[in-house]
Amino acid sequence: MKIMTWNIKGLYPKTNPENIAKQVLECEADIIVLTEAGRSRMRGPILDTLEKNNYECHLPMGRVKNGHKKGEVCKLGDIPCTIIIAIKKSCGWKGTPIELSDKQKNDKSFFVNRWLYINLKKSDEKKIINLLGVYIPGVSKNGAANTVFWNNIFEEFVDKIKNDDAAIIIGDFNGYLSVDDIEKKDMRSKKLVDTDMLKLYNKMNWVDAWGERGNNYNRFTWRSRAKNGFRLDYAFLSPCLAKDSKYTVQHLDIDSTLSDHIPLVIDEIFNM
Repeated sequence: MKIMTWNIKGLYPKTNPENIAKQVLECEADIIVLTEAGRSRMRGPILDTLEKNNYECHLPMGRVKNGHKKGEVCKLGDIPCTIIIAIKKSCGWKGTPIELSDKQKNDKSFFVNRWLYINLKKSDEKKIINLLGVYIPGVSKNGAANTVFWNNIFEEFVDKIKNDDAAIIIGDFNGYLSVDDIEKKDMRSKKLVDTDMLKLYNKMNWVDAWGERGNNYNRFTWRSRAKNGFRLDYAFLSPCLAKDSKYTVQHLDIDSTLSDHIPLVIDEIFNM
């Protein structure tokens, strides 16, 4: 099983969505988690391409997008969709979105457009993988929103994962685990380390997949306008999943005109 996550930057205005879709398909991933997929006119062609290539596409609010019109907007009120999770139908895993409560759907602080929780299950097995795709508000510009979002991650997902449960949180975390995840370090860098991410890693023993098995080549997944590199895209594995998986992980080199992020790909992740 191969899973990838990629922030497609809301799709650059001049980016051809067919080129984004082509790059996604070239990864040959069984599960695709796309973040910042918020431009509806561009998102439609990507959904079309994924569905034509045997993927079942899920959007926030737990809806499966079938028979959509090209460029159709998926919204909850006036909040645009920013995550797509696509699962290849032939991979053997079936995805079931976990519905939000009515209270959560109507609570703007829950950031429903930045969160998608799916249970993955094989038809011939009882084992379930808990998958949470996230696009977290930035710790630097949206400190309060970042804290609220992390509280929801802990209360609605992490705290409900039992010791023997397999789970993964994957996507754009808009923060970093340590100053080693910044190319050019200064004193301000230390202030932007995400303390909630550290809590997940240090106190709850979730494993940073790339940090555990990646290497320093192509370490950074995003570059600022000043060309400074940051590692903002992560996959955290529950202790049970990390212990039982013989996974490999890499950051992919791609055409920089497609997005200012590069994809994170994990292979052999659910082969337990």
